[in-house]
Amino acid sequence: MTTTTIIVEATLQPDGITLQLEKRLALAPGRVTVTVQPLGPGFRCYRISTRN
Repeated sequence: MTTTTIIVEATLQPDGITLQLEKRLALAPGRVTVTVQPLGPGFRCYRISTRN
């Protein structure tokens, strides 16, 4: 099993659930793990890991 890690900036929407990614990801649909790290006021960074 291989793990691919992609780091992309995103904005957490007011509902606290939805992420607006800055770019489209070249990943197959499916479950991912998201790690949240604040970048500063109004900015967020999410690490998305998938298992192939």
